[in-house]
Amino acid sequence: MPTGPGSRLPGGISPKGVDYDDVSLPDGYHLTLATDPLRPDNSPATAADFGYRNPAAPGSGGGSVRAGDGGKLVLLRADEYGSATSCRDTTRFTAEIGLGQLAPGSRVCVLAASGDLALVTYQGAAPQGDPSDYISLDVTVWRAGSPRT
Repeated sequence: MPTGPGSRLPGGISPKGVDYDDVSLPDGYHLTLATDPLRPDNSPATAADFGYRNPAAPGSGGGSVRAGDGGKLVLLRADEYGSATSCRDTTRFTAEIGLGQLAPGSRVCVLAASGDLALVTYQGAAPQGDPSDYISLDVTVWRAGSPRT
């Protein structure tokens, strides 16, 4: 595996991921993997690589996470290692995963249409009674190109 400066995994992905811990993703917002720092966005003008939508009442446990246009998600099994290679090579694709299918610690690969990859670790939803509706995530991003600021 290439490890030198500027080295890339097959497909042009950087072998070193960038970690973002404790990301709160509100209902109706998305993440664009090419941006650094990684921040929730709700602008229709930015690429939505991974989003959260909950048409049910806040705190209901409803809702889902979704891939952006042209992207894919893979829900990893407990015995699968979360890495850029495993996210790139696992092909159990879906476009949407309901929150009822996720437990704290569940890991989801995000394959963005841009070629960027991410491993999203679901930490949980907003606590009951919280006035906001959001999910908490830890995210590792492997970018196919240079990050945008």
